[in-house]
Amino acid sequence: MMLSGDESKALVQQHILDEIEDGADVEGMHINSMIWEGCEIVGGDFLECIFEQVVFRNCQFSECSFSECIFVNCIWEQCELTEVEFDVSRLKHCQYKATQFQDIGFNACTLQDIIYQDCNIDTMDFNDCQRFSVKAINCHLETSSIICLSDEDKAAFPTHPFQEVEDPFHQFETEGCCSRHLVLFKYDFNQWVNKNCQHKNIIALWSEAANYDFSHMDLTMSQFTESNLAGANFTKAKVDQCSFIGCNLNGTNFTSASLNYALLLKAKIAKSSFKWAQMVGANLSESSALQSDFSETNMEFSNMSGGQFINCNFQKAMMKYTDFSYADISLADFRQVSFYYSRHQSVVDNQTRYSSKVGVLDEDKQQVKADLWLQS
Repeated sequence: MMLSGDESKALVQQHILDEIEDGADVEGMHINSMIWEGCEIVGGDFLECIFEQVVFRNCQFSECSFSECIFVNCIWEQCELTEVEFDVSRLKHCQYKATQFQDIGFNACTLQDIIYQDCNIDTMDFNDCQRFSVKAINCHLETSSIICLSDEDKAAFPTHPFQEVEDPFHQFETEGCCSRHLVLFKYDFNQWVNKNCQHKNIIALWSEAANYDFSHMDLTMSQFTESNLAGANFTKAKVDQCSFIGCNLNGTNFTSASLNYALLLKAKIAKSSFKWAQMVGANLSESSALQSDFSETNMEFSNMSGGQFINCNFQKAMMKYTDFSYADISLADFRQVSFYYSRHQSVVDNQTRYSSKVGVLDEDKQQVKADLWLQS
């Protein structure tokens, strides 16, 4: 039987709030079938407590910590949590509804079947949570992170109490959400389900997203530095100003995508499709794009210098002010391409096909000497 609001409030005041006000920790309590309503808890430290079927309604928690605590079938409704840390704790079948979060940390925790609905989340970090099953519905997420550490990462910090579990998982589902500055470190995107979401400025470092479906998504200003995106689908996605530096993009589909001012430096993009894409100001310098399709692509102001574009298809592409200097474009097809002030300085173009080279600048021998001097 769940206690009424008045009964719960009296017990919380006597056994918890009074203890906290006296500077004591709340330790070893088992709280079951209770409603906490309208409570304001500041500076509370909870240690080895169990919360079972507890409803937190219109409560405020600030500067609190929950260490080695267990939450089962708990509900937070219209609460506010500010500067709250959960350390080595377990949460199972819990729900957060219309709750505000700011500066929240889950460190080495287990989160199983957790639902956030209609929540506003500002800076929530999941650090080394090896068992992680979270769903966010109609939430706004700002500057939050999921940090997945490998055994090598943990070995660098031998004194830190990292979580050791068998068969770790990081299942994340977002539906109708809007996020900015979401940091994913060594995350496997194949454990992330997206439905009708807008994610701007994702920062995914050394992550795994092979064959992942990013089609139609707005990923403006995101970073995928040195991640594996081989075979991923970016059809009609918006990846303007995104960084793919050093990524594996082999076999990736960017058909009709928007990659304006995107960075693909030193990326592997062999056998990929950029057909009908917008790539104004994109930087593909020193990338390897063998047998890729850039036909009918807008590549105005794009930089391909020093790259490998052997046997690529550029038919009917728009190439105003493009730069292919020192690139290998052997066997590439530039038929029906519109060149205008395009630089092909010292390119390798064995058996390259052109309809016309009108608009390609003559080689600047003085510039070649200057470049060689800078490289020496």
